[in-house]
Amino acid sequence: MAWPAIRLPILARPKPVICADFLFFSLSVHGLKTKITEQVLWGVMMSITKAGERFLGDWILEVEHCHYEQGSAPRSGSYRIERDGEELVFYMKWVDVEGEIFNISFRGIADGEPRPYKGGDLADHLSLDAPSPTKLNSSAYLKGVELMIATRTLIDGGQHMVLTQTIILPDGSKPTNSTRYRRKL
Repeated sequence: MAWPAIRLPILARPKPVICADFLFFSLSVHGLKTKITEQVLWGVMMSITKAGERFLGDWILEVEHCHYEQGSAPRSGSYRIERDGEELVFYMKWVDVEGEIFNISFRGIADGEPRPYKGGDLADHLSLDAPSPTKLNSSAYLKGVELMIATRTLIDGGQHMVLTQTIILPDGSKPTNSTRYRRKL
């Protein structure tokens, strides 16, 4: 006995990045079209369209949770992630051990595609991807070579974000700096 297929109109839902009708057709051909399959499929599509959503907001650096293999951990810092259309926009501010203030920002689409970036001699392309609702990665490239990888991971139900940055040096070594931020309420 086949399970009945209950299908909500596609027009009543936000437009997903991938074509729901094609996926539904494929599932039907293979006899997998069920109410449960539709609910799981819809959840997957919505997670794709909202890549990085759980990271949006303001974050405060927890200095006591910094572990640096290259350079010195900052005295203080903050992180903000916003959405601007389909792009995620990152704003970082920190105070180094000498008291100097640094600000940097960048933006991108979380689809894994390297895009041009004006980073001078440090980077000419950046990519962003969100492989899961609790992971948000970025990579910096120079002349096609990946030089930096940053992984942001949400923990404690999204109340903390761990940022792990790995630099790939010319000698092949990969020093890693890890910081933890708490969500600003």
